[in-house]
Amino acid sequence: MTRGGMNRGFRNRGGGRSFRGGGHFSNYKQRGNMRPPPPAFFPPGNYGFPQPNFNFLRGMNRFPARLPMPPNFRMMRGGGGGGGGGGGGGGGMSHWRGSSNKKNQHKRTKNSLTPTSNKSRLMEKDVGITEYVSEHEGFNGIIKQRFSDFHVNEITPDGSIAKLTDMEPPVDVEHHRPESEIVEILTPEIVQKLKTMVETKLGFVEIEVTDKNKDERRKIHEAVKDGFGKEVYSNTVDRGTKKFITIFKTRKGVMQDRRSRWPADRGGVYVHFVLHKRNMDTQETVNYLAGKLGVKPNFITYAGTKDRRAITSQMMSVFKIDPAKLAKLSGELRGVKLGNYSYKQTCLKLGDLKGNRFRISLRNVTGTDEQIELAMNNLKEKGEWKEAIELILKPRNTDEPWAIKRARKHWWVTKDAKKAAKMLRNSFNNIIESKLLYGLSRHAPDDYVGALQN
Repeated sequence: MTRGGMNRGFRNRGGGRSFRGGGHFSNYKQRGNMRPPPPAFFPPGNYGFPQPNFNFLRGMNRFPARLPMPPNFRMMRGGGGGGGGGGGGGGGMSHWRGSSNKKNQHKRTKNSLTPTSNKSRLMEKDVGITEYVSEHEGFNGIIKQRFSDFHVNEITPDGSIAKLTDMEPPVDVEHHRPESEIVEILTPEIVQKLKTMVETKLGFVEIEVTDKNKDERRKIHEAVKDGFGKEVYSNTVDRGTKKFITIFKTRKGVMQDRRSRWPADRGGVYVHFVLHKRNMDTQETVNYLAGKLGVKPNFITYAGTKDRRAITSQMMSVFKIDPAKLAKLSGELRGVKLGNYSYKQTCLKLGDLKGNRFRISLRNVTGTDEQIELAMNNLKEKGEWKEAIELILKPRNTDEPWAIKRARKHWWVTKDAKKAAKMLRNSFNNIIESKLLYGLSRHAPDDYVGALQN
């Protein structure tokens, strides 16, 4: 037998020779309850297996001849090799000194990191641009050098522009019910029990309401709330054939039912607000807000995503979250502020916007004022973004793959960009058609500029 990671041979009772190592077996004759040896006896890659010089009589794998070393490979503090039948001898430390041929070494200079000629730059003709719509003379400039150079404001369906102008939450108008009216609804005995419960913070109070209708039960809930505020909360429970209103003392850390603590005079169950963010992703911001509010991210809805590297303002909505709680989050996350709160009966959905207003800054502009003014006028008159997208996605009789033809036809007929994009998500993720369809599915159906920027 050998040690030190060598293969070991053995002889079974049937007389057949076998060996183990690396998960291979040779000439194995199983007899009785004999089982094959475990497969992983030595690390794989131990000089390969089996070797042509394998000695079945000795049950070992002789080391092959030493491979020729490169000229720049040096042995440091080397020891002698071990014997064939015994354990290994002294080992040696080897160090790769690296190539001494400095002529072949790559010199990383400043010029090698930056293009030195127009051949390394992407030109218009490289992406298929051969003609220009306008005839004015072009000029150079830098776009989106900083995130503050790109401003986006969402335009709501009614035409108003989303702007952060007020960060204070709305103040609820408190309606104080006279104590005499509360006592008349709850009875003096129930009022005294509630006062004792609030002072001692023990027990609960029950009011039987089996013979009362829904409107009368609602008045009892309102009387309890008007008399004791947020210190207590009430709930209607059924016990067999009877109904009870159970009133508990509010404990710190226990969330009340949103239906019982949401004022009915707020005008809606959805809070709409303006999200103002700087250099932040929309979904990343929503996930952060949802985590702080203790709700799922899909509780917060919005009309469309906005650019990350920009300063953007957009509308959002959330279900039954106190605006005061939202106001506390404003400023906690760097670059995110909330404000302009309002109550509505419906939530925002994807595509609930008229468009976006962009304010873009160009730096290091080389053109004259006349050239810039002419270019801006041409942009206003000839910016046919819808026509450009339709020309790209329009079905055509070409030899392109069948999946692309199917996606084109589906979008052209149904205008369902999300489903059409799924038809290209496996093998055609990086083509322009897939990018445009994905952009249309993320933004509003008529937000063609946003789709092109995706």
